[in-house]
Amino acid sequence: MIKKRLLSLFALLCACWMLLSGCSGVIGSLQKFASDHLPDAPLAELPYLDPNIQTSFTPEILDFYYQQLTDPEEQQIYRAYLQFLIDGEKKSVYIKGSYTREQVFRAMSALQYDYPQFLTRCSRYNCTYYSANDGTVLAVEIAPIDEDYDFAAAQEAVYGALSEILTQVSGISDPRERQLTLYDLLIDRVTYDQATAQAGQQIQAEGSSLWKNMPHTAYGALIDRLAVCDGYAYTYQLLCSYAGIPCATVIGMSQQDAAPTGEYQENHAWNMVQIGEDYYYCDPTWDDNGDQYLDASGEWVTAQTPQEGMTAILPAVLHRYYNLPYEQMILAHRFSPMFQYPQRTGPAYDYYTQTGRIASSRGELERFLSAACMQLGDQPLGIELRINYPASDYTQEIFSRMRVIGAQATAMVSYTFTGSCFIVLVRA
Repeated sequence: MIKKRLLSLFALLCACWMLLSGCSGVIGSLQKFASDHLPDAPLAELPYLDPNIQTSFTPEILDFYYQQLTDPEEQQIYRAYLQFLIDGEKKSVYIKGSYTREQVFRAMSALQYDYPQFLTRCSRYNCTYYSANDGTVLAVEIAPIDEDYDFAAAQEAVYGALSEILTQVSGISDPRERQLTLYDLLIDRVTYDQATAQAGQQIQAEGSSLWKNMPHTAYGALIDRLAVCDGYAYTYQLLCSYAGIPCATVIGMSQQDAAPTGEYQENHAWNMVQIGEDYYYCDPTWDDNGDQYLDASGEWVTAQTPQEGMTAILPAVLHRYYNLPYEQMILAHRFSPMFQYPQRTGPAYDYYTQTGRIASSRGELERFLSAACMQLGDQPLGIELRINYPASDYTQEIFSRMRVIGAQATAMVSYTFTGSCFIVLVRA
């Protein structure tokens, strides 16, 4: 079972062209004022290590999307606006030069993905373009939209929550264990916001308030504890980066069908982590199992709030999409063609390999199932494992092994294309 995930990429470009008119003397003076006398924006040094995020590790910031801005004008906008956000003292930033709307959009989008601690400051903004009579752009002024929330207070809360979680892993010296612990802590903390996901298209079309977009940010995940896919991804990126694990948010599409046809897709966001010279992919949203229940009739259902008679299916955190290589991630994810995502992968680094939860034969699968049945009590028991031998149907393979071992239990199975299975056992 895969829950519906929705990502809204909602940059707002409100361009207001200032066409100077009048006699040549006035035009010249106004052009000179705009291009010579107003100070040009300072540029941030990269990578930016945010001192407000307290960590005992050496941060590893990828600047992944900045590296893909090959246009010098886009790089200048990115660095100038980042410095404006860092300083936090002015209402807008004035950047000299000739820029197009597309350049501003690409630069601001890259900045949003690379530095999500600034919440909606990069995704919702006004642009004013200063130009001469001939249409030559002299400068651009960019100002974040201030609407219905206290940005400074919200960002301070995000900094505090990030620092608190990083403190919890400060004693973990093994980066593999540290990354996995952060994954579990984040997913256990957050509830997937079904209401925001279902209303996403309408919110985007109506240009809703900033506050309604908080589930798309780290604030939603960390403070409200309600988020959609980009809220999960941005938060995991920040946690890993400041725990010394290079990480970026990936944007693209998700395939929701149980067959590799790609017929039904929707916007989605997940993560990329760099381990040495290799790259792996994680999807914390799809590994959030916290809203899975058995209803009163024993049916497997998804619900954000449990109703009477429902029993939670544990564990609340799964690892089916944890540290997968590119070739496995693309089985259910479509990477955005706008960017280049690395495909280099080294040794297997997924959860099942790390923990030894791999059944490489029918005998091993039977031993996993027997051990789980021995632990089974009155409550349903969920277990994770990967079937690593050829099987035409993972569900039927598990059912057949249950019959072989004479299990006194009912099994329900959810699985991915890679053979990662989540098995729910209920006493018969």
